[in-house]
Amino acid sequence: MEKNRMLYFDILKLTAAFAVVWIHFGNEIHWYDGSLAWKMCVPIQVLAYWAVPIYFMITGATLMNYRERYETKIFFRRRIIRGIAPYLVWGTIMLFLDRKRIFVDGSGVAANMGLVLDCYINNKMEPIYWFFIPLFSVYLSIPILSLLTQKQNREILKYALIVGTILVSFLPFSYNLFYNIFKPESNFYWNSLLTLPVLGGYTLYCVLGYWAATHDFTKKQRCVCYLLGIFGAIVRFSGLWFLSQRDGETSKIFMDYLSWPALTLALAVFVLFRYLPWDKHIGEKTQKVMAYLASCGLGVYVMHSLVIRKMGTLLIFHKYSFAWYYLLPLPTFLVCLLMVAVVKKIPFIRRIFP
Repeated sequence: MEKNRMLYFDILKLTAAFAVVWIHFGNEIHWYDGSLAWKMCVPIQVLAYWAVPIYFMITGATLMNYRERYETKIFFRRRIIRGIAPYLVWGTIMLFLDRKRIFVDGSGVAANMGLVLDCYINNKMEPIYWFFIPLFSVYLSIPILSLLTQKQNREILKYALIVGTILVSFLPFSYNLFYNIFKPESNFYWNSLLTLPVLGGYTLYCVLGYWAATHDFTKKQRCVCYLLGIFGAIVRFSGLWFLSQRDGETSKIFMDYLSWPALTLALAVFVLFRYLPWDKHIGEKTQKVMAYLASCGLGVYVMHSLVIRKMGTLLIFHKYSFAWYYLLPLPTFLVCLLMVAVVKKIPFIRRIFP
C-alpha cells in the first residue's frame, strides 16, 4: 500500500505539471473578447484547473506528518533549499531577462533596491510565480498543522476541515455567485472577515490533501467525490461560458482556486488517482523512472513560461489556433521535462530547480 501511495503521488505530480503547462497555453481566458480563441480556452480551464490545488494537496499529504521522520529545523532547511532558493534564483533570472522591470530612467539596480525588493515580495518578476508566495505561507503553517496529524487530534482535523471548507470555499463562492447571477441593487458581497484564519487561503488544500491521503474512503464515498467533482466542473464551465458572455468580461469568481467547484474537482482527481491500481500495471523500473521525473515537476513549473514564449515566436502554429491550444502543450511539457531531468543530473546547477 505504501508503494502504491508513493506511486500515485508521483503520477499526480507529473499529470499536474502537464496540466499547469496546458493552462498557461490558454491564458487568453483572462481577457474576454467573444472570439473563438477565448471559447477554446474554456474547456482547458475546466479540464486542467485542478492542477494548482493538487500541488498544495500533495504538499499537505507528504509534509504534514514530517515530525514522524525528522525535526522541524530539518523541515525548514529542506524547504529553503527546495522552495525559497529556486524562487530567488529564477526570479532573478526573470528580472534580468526583462530588464525594464528593474531599470528605471537608466538609474540601475543599485538605485532602485526598493523596486527590486518589491519585485520579490509581491512577485513582479514572472506572473506564474505567484504560486510560491502562498506556498511559503503553507510551509510556515505546517509545523502548527502537523499537530493535527496526531491520533488524538483526528477529530479536531475533521472539524477544521469541515468549518474551513464552509467558510473559506463554499459560502464565499456561493454568496458571490448569487450576486453575479441576480445582481441585486444592494451592495451584496461576502464578508471576508467571516472565515477560519487557521485554514485561510491555500492552507485549506494542504489539510484537505493530508486528510484525503489518510482517510479510508468507502466505495460509496469515492462515488460521491467523483460526482461532486463532475458537478463542480459543470458549474465552472457553465459559469465561465454564460456569465462571461452576458457581462462582456471573464467572470472573475470562476477564476478563484478557492471556489468550491475547483475544490470538488481537485478532491475528485486526488481520490481517483489514489485508488487506481497503478502498481499492478507499472513495473518497478518504470516506477523508479517516474519517481525521478516527478521530482522534476516544479522545475517544469518555473521554466515552462520561457519555452511557451519561444513557441509563440515560431511560425509552426498560429498562436490562437486549435493546434496551439490542444496539440502543442504535451510536446512542450515533454521538452521542459527532459530539459529539467538532464540539468538535475549536473552537480550544483541542479540546485536551481525545486
